[in-house]
Amino acid sequence: MFRFKTRTWWLILILAVAAAVRLYNLGRIPSGFIPEEVSSGWNAYSLLKTGRDEWGVLLPIIFRETGGYKLALGSYLMVPAVALFGLSEFSVRLPAALAGVLAVYLTYLLVKHLFKRDSFALAAALLLAISPWHIAVGRYGVDVNWGVPLFLGGLLAFLKFKTHPRWLIVSGVLFALTFYTYFNYIVFTWLFLMSLGWIYRKDLWVRDRRTWLIGFYLIQLVFMLPYILQPNLTTRFSQATSVSQIGFVNRINEHRQACTAIYPKTLCTAIYNKYTDRVIEFSHNLINHYSTTIFFVSGSQLGLSGMPAGWGFLYPFEFVLIALGLIVMIRKQLFTPLLGAWFFLYAVPSSLAADGHIWRMFTFLPLPQIIGGIGLVHLANQRKQIWVQAGIGLICALFVFRFLVDYTSYLPWAQGANSFFGFRDLYSYLKTVEKDYDYIVVAPSGLGFDQLYIYYLFYMQPDPREYQLGVDVERPVGRENWVEVKRIAKWHFVGDVRNVVFDLPDKTLLVADGNFKEKAPLPQNVMLTELIKTINFANGDPAFKVLILHKNPAFKPQPSPKASL
Repeated sequence: MFRFKTRTWWLILILAVAAAVRLYNLGRIPSGFIPEEVSSGWNAYSLLKTGRDEWGVLLPIIFRETGGYKLALGSYLMVPAVALFGLSEFSVRLPAALAGVLAVYLTYLLVKHLFKRDSFALAAALLLAISPWHIAVGRYGVDVNWGVPLFLGGLLAFLKFKTHPRWLIVSGVLFALTFYTYFNYIVFTWLFLMSLGWIYRKDLWVRDRRTWLIGFYLIQLVFMLPYILQPNLTTRFSQATSVSQIGFVNRINEHRQACTAIYPKTLCTAIYNKYTDRVIEFSHNLINHYSTTIFFVSGSQLGLSGMPAGWGFLYPFEFVLIALGLIVMIRKQLFTPLLGAWFFLYAVPSSLAADGHIWRMFTFLPLPQIIGGIGLVHLANQRKQIWVQAGIGLICALFVFRFLVDYTSYLPWAQGANSFFGFRDLYSYLKTVEKDYDYIVVAPSGLGFDQLYIYYLFYMQPDPREYQLGVDVERPVGRENWVEVKRIAKWHFVGDVRNVVFDLPDKTLLVADGNFKEKAPLPQNVMLTELIKTINFANGDPAFKVLILHKNPAFKPQPSPKASL
């Protein structure tokens, strides 16, 4: 009884740590607010107020947005938080952060079910609770964070089918919901479920379980119907799980050109084509998904990774724990076919598109922590070398503490330019001055994102009904049904002010990026600038500049050249 209570308190402590590192100052860290969060938050707000998305579609399962066709599960899960706390960075991120804590608890339950040892379960839960990868992504309000707890819940329910086959229905629903968290989970979940069906075929394909098993797979097909019936969603899925077509074709043509200068064209075509290149690309990506450099040294090169520079997905000390855990599992035959399928299949969907994307590789979690947890328990059981254990413990604590300090201080200071920092402060200021201007142009360049209107909706919070109806909104539909929101009332959104400067009225309010040279004349000196506000990054560099544009009285339009007859 005493041991049970002790382990229960250890679990509570681990969950408390998981909650603390995921909830601390959540509305301010990460300091930036990425477009995926903003869009999901606004649609959650729109659903709360009207039951419809930004296009007026009633209770959609897919958000059209501006042509990206985003999965809707995350926004629905945000609605309660937005109702309780209002539309803010905190309310948008809270559900995802709680999903991270839930994943830690489900990791404990799954490992305990698999190995029947509380020590393994507690160690795995602890490693996930302090995981830099899980913390960094888990503090963003993005849908992929729900993939881990839904997958773990589905797997745990599946493994209980021997107690009663009805657990297969619960499992089927949870697994199917992963389809609406992130596109990678569609491929991974299907591959994993086919593997489960094969691994447990003798126990599943019996008379009293056969009907439940058929229902289990039918649920997956039903949840896949939107992908089958919605062509635009199928296109978005292809974009999310495919390599860049332009770069792909250019690479093939370049190799063929060099090859045909020496060898016969037939040979070059046979060697360099879309089939062979895809195989090679996939192989390179697949191998890279098991790279120790990505996991323990450099991490993702993606600017929006949320990881401080110089950190891998896992702590360096986890390399030792995972290696030790693998040795123990192989010796004691704990590395089951189920874990093997997970280990080798997780990388397949991500390898179709990239060589190491921090979100796409989320399908791996929490398998490294499960393996490392077994290594941690084995290391802790070496009682004869207690001083060595104490030293190792201090080193591990140093890494964890260093990461948390880097994450809360160095990340916003050094990587603000890659995190969409400053929009909150920008719109807080604009709210105080907008009444003084009839024409406001939002034109920061260099963000790598052109749908700037979504930040206006989030922070200014106009009536969602009016935006749905397109009242005083200009949003033309372009090629392949992509939408460009150019104007909402007096607010204009453009990529570069130089493209519209000749049409701007006197006393226009301009929002530019921090690199805008206010002292440099605009084209032909058509307008003069007056800087009135600067929004700075944490390190003091300018993030945004707010300026007033005045008509230059000395500007004289050049007459158009007459056409010769």
